[in-house]
Amino acid sequence: MKREIKYDIKLLIKLSLIFFGLLFMLCILLGRRERKQEPPTGDKIAVQDVEILLDALGINMSEITQEDTHNLTYGMYVTIRQALQDKVPELPEYEKRYEPEHEMLKTDWYEAYRIMLAYLDMESSIWETEIFLLKTDTDAKEAYIVNGNNRAPYHYLSDEFEKSQLREMKVYVKGNDLLAVSEIFPGEYELKNVWVAEAAEGTMECFYQQTYFTVMTDQTVMREQVADLVVRDGRVVEAREKSKKVHGKLLWVSKEALEIEGSGVYPLSEGIEVYKLYGSMETLACADLRIGYADTDYVIERGKVCACLVSERETADRIRVLLKNTAKGTNYYDRVEMVVDGETIQIAEKDLAVGERRSYRCAALTDKILLNIEGISKEDNAYRGVIECYRNEEGMILINELPLEEYLYAVVPSEMPASYPEESLKAQAVCARTYAYRYILRAGLPEVGAHVDDTTAYQVYHNCRENAATTTAVKETDGVLLTYQD
Repeated sequence: MKREIKYDIKLLIKLSLIFFGLLFMLCILLGRRERKQEPPTGDKIAVQDVEILLDALGINMSEITQEDTHNLTYGMYVTIRQALQDKVPELPEYEKRYEPEHEMLKTDWYEAYRIMLAYLDMESSIWETEIFLLKTDTDAKEAYIVNGNNRAPYHYLSDEFEKSQLREMKVYVKGNDLLAVSEIFPGEYELKNVWVAEAAEGTMECFYQQTYFTVMTDQTVMREQVADLVVRDGRVVEAREKSKKVHGKLLWVSKEALEIEGSGVYPLSEGIEVYKLYGSMETLACADLRIGYADTDYVIERGKVCACLVSERETADRIRVLLKNTAKGTNYYDRVEMVVDGETIQIAEKDLAVGERRSYRCAALTDKILLNIEGISKEDNAYRGVIECYRNEEGMILINELPLEEYLYAVVPSEMPASYPEESLKAQAVCARTYAYRYILRAGLPEVGAHVDDTTAYQVYHNCRENAATTTAVKETDGVLLTYQD
């Protein structure tokens, strides 16, 4: 009997331990379910940005996002997800990461938004790109950015742009609208060859990519200099001034190099900038550099031209004409003969080293050089101004540089019979001058150092002799140009 009672007690104890063990485990499980997750840390997505991005897709979620909160909550995201589940079935769930009241991370929102784009933006009208934000104009809601060759200001929608100036970032774009900032990159960003207009303690006024902007800095450079600026967190942490310059007449310019009279050939650096300093400040292209003029300082760094400073408005009154070898259909000559002040000069390609240039002119301004080229016969072979013989890697070329008005003396009779009425000749003179002037401002053949050539590719030059009637038409319209909207 005692044994039976003893066994019953042991059994009771075992059952009690099992019961309380199961009860303990149940309490743990219930406690875990009641314990809330900690909110994730990181950059949060603003409600304003969500509305902007959804609106760009044609989705109006303003009623859903009307809660009194600056950032999007996970509960709001769930509502958006449910509203779009038929159109976008693959939107991710983040229930293991968020409670409904938790603010949602940017990274998670943009993961979901990229899926929305894949389903709802079949024409790819919205895209993501990288920019550097120079400044914002809050009144016009315009952002001035560095983004390849695109220099026009963009209209921006998100207020975050106003807090992110002088930073590199990823943004979403639609048309000419910057929608929202998807990511701001840490680290440094270098602005190459910036024009520093003013420099004072703690600040610099700069011009770059058609934009004036102000930077905060502990390091300043001399005013009116070119410098590389290293930016971190919206502030310049390093400024490297570039003060070495050369000046002279520009003889030719290509995509890779240029030649300055008296200084030689310089390669162009990859990030070259061209600044027009007179009048209103402006960023130009290398094609806007004026061949045959000495109106520019060239900033040199490590043997390369890194910036060009067009510092004065020099009168565009001279033109450089490439004399083509029409007999062979090329720009190049094997040999040429000319008579200068009664002396006959013969030059062959082999007489010149590559890069060598020889110039010939008469002692008197009104005298002309007689040019005799084998295989080419022109009615008028007496040239005003200067004849240059230049040897490049392809061969020897001839360039005639002379005053614009004197160039027209040989163009107008070549383009229109001199027997035409006086007013017709005047009209032709104005048109020919305007056409030539445009190419002086932006050379048609910059790689060989010429504004135009002497063929119908531009204007026929020296096919006919100068004529008193056409010369009078040029003189009586001296300096007159045809313009439209300036």
